[in-house]
Amino acid sequence: MSDVVVWSAGMVIPITAPSILDGAVAVRGGRIEHVGARGWVINTLRQRGLSFTERRFEGVLLPGLVNAHTHLQYTGMASVGAGQYRGFDDWARAFDEVYDAGGLDWAGDAAAGARLLLESGTTAAADVVTDADAASALHDAGLHGVTYWEVMGWSNEEWRARGEREVSASLDAMPTPPAVGISPHAPYSLDAEPLLDLPDMARRRGMRIHIHLGESHSEAEWSETRTTALADLWKSEHSSSFTAMRS
Repeated sequence: MSDVVVWSAGMVIPITAPSILDGAVAVRGGRIEHVGARGWVINTLRQRGLSFTERRFEGVLLPGLVNAHTHLQYTGMASVGAGQYRGFDDWARAFDEVYDAGGLDWAGDAAAGARLLLESGTTAAADVVTDADAASALHDAGLHGVTYWEVMGWSNEEWRARGEREVSASLDAMPTPPAVGISPHAPYSLDAEPLLDLPDMARRRGMRIHIHLGESHSEAEWSETRTTALADLWKSEHSSSFTAMRS
């Protein structure tokens, strides 16, 4: 069995170096050994006494793309994304109509979305998961990145009663690799206590955190119409929730 796989193409684009005509990338044990002109890569491997298998591609070879924020489970809701809306609230109503109607195959749709990533040359993603059935999409497809468990809709009272316990159980159930992270949905969909506690949970677990900010105009209206700094009010005893702050 060969020690190394040499992936060669008419052009290799390393991104961090000039493009290479008739280039090659030598991979050993999941790690890149050499990148350069095909002849140089092959000669170097032979000098090192390493056997190799070459796989040749027509076209261009370059590092995989990264999708920094996706919701693979919503691949089956493409009709919502194709619509035209009068703003965020209008879009949210259209989204909720489809989501709340049920009948969607979250696992199958997420797997289909992962296949679309690979077909586009995307090999790493930050996938935000709302429903547990979709949690294994990156894992099953062999993609890199982070699968984030989305946390939303918690009031302060519900969070104190069972929030951290339920979120912890959801995180523990997510398959790895890739890495797992926490995604507090947004300031408008979580009361203050869960929104402030979730970053601490992420730190204790050594996880990344991912949040939607500036998603709706309501988050910007405060600074346009109020004199009190939003950050100051958020830290006060009057900040039970973003909704309460607005009222």
